[in-house]
Amino acid sequence: MRKNICMLCAIVFIFGISACKPTVNTKSSSTETSVDWPGIYTGIMPCADCAGIQTTITLNSFKTYKLREEYLGKENAVYEFSGSFRWESNGTTIVLENLTERPARYIVGDGLLIQLDMNGKKITGVLKDNYILAQVDGKLVNKHWTLIELSGKPVDGKKAYITFSHSDNRVSGNSDCNDFSGHYRLPNHQRIVLSDLVSTQKMCIGMDIEKQMIEAIKSVDRYDIINNILTLYRQTTPLAKFEVK
Repeated sequence: MRKNICMLCAIVFIFGISACKPTVNTKSSSTETSVDWPGIYTGIMPCADCAGIQTTITLNSFKTYKLREEYLGKENAVYEFSGSFRWESNGTTIVLENLTERPARYIVGDGLLIQLDMNGKKITGVLKDNYILAQVDGKLVNKHWTLIELSGKPVDGKKAYITFSHSDNRVSGNSDCNDFSGHYRLPNHQRIVLSDLVSTQKMCIGMDIEKQMIEAIKSVDRYDIINNILTLYRQTTPLAKFEVK
């Protein structure tokens, strides 16, 4: 009887130790499962003999893609491709199938695609950041944002506005007197870069808002959208606020 009790205690002790062992998660994390990657990615890639390659890639959750390239400044230079894509074993890189004469591999990050070279290597050098496509923010693009505040002061009854087009990465609007346009880029989450800004040269009565808004959009580097209010920042300083009207 005593032997049976000792044996029972030994069994309970062994199982108790086993139950206390930490559970090891053998599943490795990957971008495919940890990032909300389906969507539209866009940007302007470098071009040797044109103003840039306006590139748009659409990734669908069922692993198909659409690629559109427009060689800016050239006539009839738009190319479109579609097909399936696959994830490589590293869990962070996708391969666009049926592309033979252009780069087909991209690293998938949080809100961006990084194009690799024809050999599947990372692109280095001073232009490396120009090979990044940013995921389109559906809350930002293709909307008419009307100016409501500048440097913390309300702006009422004015016509100043800004809009962002996802199809060609163009920013345009009116700064209360003159129309302006240019390009924008979203390097990563809520970061924004405006470039190639040009405007008309009209003279209007009272151009204080005009000057402040132009200064704001030239220096913006970040944005957020809360309760349908778009705020443009320089680092942590709010420069201007807009609402959809």
